[in-house]
Amino acid sequence: TTIAPEPTKLATPSATGSVINYKSVNLSWEAVENAEYYTVSYDDKVETVKDIQYTATLDNYDTTYTFSVTAHPADGSKLYLASDADVVELTTKADPYIYLKPNGNWKIDNARFAVYTWDSENVWYDMKDSDGDGIYEVLKTNLKSNIIFCRMNPGSTANDWGNKWNQTSDLTLPTDGNNLYTVKDGTWDKGGGTWSKK
Repeated sequence: TTIAPEPTKLATPSATGSVINYKSVNLSWEAVENAEYYTVSYDDKVETVKDIQYTATLDNYDTTYTFSVTAHPADGSKLYLASDADVVELTTKADPYIYLKPNGNWKIDNARFAVYTWDSENVWYDMKDSDGDGIYEVLKTNLKSNIIFCRMNPGSTANDWGNKWNQTSDLTLPTDGNNLYTVKDGTWDKGGGTWSKK
């Protein structure tokens, strides 16, 4: 009688990771002998990976995520078992943006949005709604200590006071963690608004 050998557990992957762009992370590991594929688990997600690296864009800034990487043999293998998981913790970077939430008035007529910012010098920057949520952003590192959010004429790409339709009052760049300015409902020019954390 031939007795089948006990299956052998695959070697544990040796995974490392890094944050590559604020909320995007990259994990990589050496190939495990006799592994057919790998699984990467985090946030109640399990992703199957044929390669020896995995990139993810996560939901939150300034948040620690725990990733588990496991090597697996070919499905149905009688010789090998899945490895133990290697665990990697990565913390995403702080939110790099300052945000503007226009009110209903500011959104009409296909208006675009820009920010005027100054201290010893002054400059304009376009604001973009990159994810289509109705909130516009600009990189915080671009901004000076004083800012004015502006509703702009969409018929011109030039940012200047001649193309400005409406504006907030003079505002100070927050240093308390707040990063979202919401224009008060029903207002137009310098009608007020509130800072909060997005």
